[in-house]
Amino acid sequence: MTLSIPPSIQCQTEAACRLITRVTGDTLRAIHLYGSAVAGGLKPNSDIDLLVTICQPLTEAQRATLMQELLALSSPPGRRQKNALWRSLSCFIRSWFPGVFHLPGKCNLASG
Repeated sequence: MTLSIPPSIQCQTEAACRLITRVTGDTLRAIHLYGSAVAGGLKPNSDIDLLVTICQPLTEAQRATLMQELLALSSPPGRRQKNALWRSLSCFIRSWFPGVFHLPGKCNLASG
């Protein structure tokens, strides 16, 4: 199922997806938007939850770049621009084989 991204978070979500795609490159398998943004409960103080699936562990350089640049995309509480939300990248999960997700996955990065 494909749902549209709520207009109030579309620019921020697309910017985060571009960043994740650029940094993870060929290891990227999927980016999932979840939480209140798709459940219909998005409010002005809601975060934006992304679950990213990659097929290789993040390098230290990738992890540092993502942490720094995702923080730059975020609006901290108390410094929000009009209609800006605090973004939360929930975690990166490593899948051992293309197309196969093995549990338990391994969180490579949690931010937000």
